[in-house]
Amino acid sequence: PGAVITDINMPGMDGLALIAAIRSDPALAATPVLVVTAHGNDRVERQLADHRIDGFVRKPFMPEQIRDALGRLLGGGGR
Repeated sequence: PGAVITDINMPGMDGLALIAAIRSDPALAATPVLVVTAHGNDRVERQLADHRIDGFVRKPFMPEQIRDALGRLLGGGGR
């Protein structure tokens, strides 16, 4: 994939486990990961940094925020 958008809270596998799986797979390790979540405390942000995410958008969000974040991740700039 060109990029992955994930939340932290998901059924079955949480977002942190998903990101860890992506980062541990040599074929996917360089895939940009954007986390969209309502969680926004220091502990969560440290965990996300430890998982080498590429972008973070807090809920609630406007669609333009996702567009802009993906543009930055994929080299399109964003606003």
